[in-house]
Order: sequence, then C-alpha cells, then structure tokens
Amino acid sequence: MTPPPQIVSTSVSSTVGNNTPEASTARASPFNAPISVELPAVSLFRLEKLQTLFHKCAEARSSTNNPLRVVDEHTLRLVIYRWIIRASHGSETFLDPVIPSWEDEEYLRAFLQRQFISENRRSLEDTRYNNVPSIEVLREAGAAMSELCTSLANEVTQFRYKCEQQVPQHWSDADINVTAMEENGNVVIDWSGTSRVSIPFSTFASMSKRYVGEQNRLMSSVFSAVRRHEI
Repeated sequence: MTPPPQIVSTSVSSTVGNNTPEASTARASPFNAPISVELPAVSLFRLEKLQTLFHKCAEARSSTNNPLRVVDEHTLRLVIYRWIIRASHGSETFLDPVIPSWEDEEYLRAFLQRQFISENRRSLEDTRYNNVPSIEVLREAGAAMSELCTSLANEVTQFRYKCEQQVPQHWSDADINVTAMEENGNVVIDWSGTSRVSIPFSTFASMSKRYVGEQNRLMSSVFSAVRRHEI
C-alpha cells in the first residue's frame, strides 16, 4: 500500500546567494520593495504573458508583413534565456526578471536586434535553411519584439502591484494558502487549490539549503522558481 502523503516541514536552514531569481524580482520593480518573494499569482500571470508572446510570434509566421514572422520558437527561447542571464548579472534596471524588459528601451531594442542578427548568421552556415531574412528585416523584428515584450512586462508589473496591495506586508505561505506535501519521492507545492508544482525531493532539498529569504515564504519561493522555468 502506498504510504499517505507527508507534509513537508518549512523549517529548513537558509543559505542562498544573491543571484537567485527572488533577488532579481525584488530589484525588478519599485512596487515590491518590502516583498522579496514573488506571489504565486504573479508567477502564473507571467506564464500567461509568455504564452501570449510565443502565440503572437507563431501567428506572425503566417503573415507577409508582420516583422515578427522571422522569429521562430527556438530563436525566441534562446534569446529570452540569454536576456535572463544578462539581466540577472547586469546593473541595468528592468520591469520583469523573465520577459525582456530593460527600462532603457533603446538598449533593449539593440540587444534583441543583435541577437536576431547573430542567430541569422548561424543559420547561414546551415544548408537546411533557405531564404534567410535580411539584416534590415531582422532589425525590424528586434524593434517589434522590444515593443511587445515591454508591453507584456508592464502588464505583469501592474498585476504584481495589485496583488501586493491585497496581502499583508509581512505575508507568509499560510496567509496565501500555499501548502506542500511529500508524495512518491516528490514535493508537491499547492497554491490554494488553484495551481501546483511537483519536483523531486532532492531538488527541493537543494533549493531549500540555498534559500536566504524568510522561512515562512519558502514554499512560495520554490513555487515561483519552478514556474519561471516553464517557458
């Protein structure tokens, strides 16, 4: 018989570095200075906006005049990943830690244009690719992507602000109905019965040891971190 699920204790020692996603989140928006861990609702809302981003690019591929038609899914995922790494280690301010959104719009536009052109050059070396777009077309794609990402990131920022106004300043996992249990070797973290994530217990233990935030927000922190990797 399978043993019943075990509730996971949140009293795990904390020792994380400063380059965690949570540290980036705290720096990303002036609205959430008192809150270092992202609320689950914000993580899910961002995921919706990322899905919107990919959907718009997919739709653009069937158009002949949409600048984003030249951005395929592989390139988009790669560029977003590069931006996350760059933003998390840089000093430039941004609206969101996952959606490309430096507040310096010209800097963001130039970065995306360079990335698209760089990937285009790699495609030139691959004989499988035909009709590779011109540099001018790729510049237009970078500019359009910059506008779209900034718009989506602004939506996440405003949503984050609204959510943070609805919880106590010193909220805890219990306050927002975030619970966790061990089940079949995994840790399942549930937010108010609305959404849940499941990760191996070993992964959870590793994340817990590196965590330096408030212990009563540990489960929310892990929940948000997992959701950020679901691009």
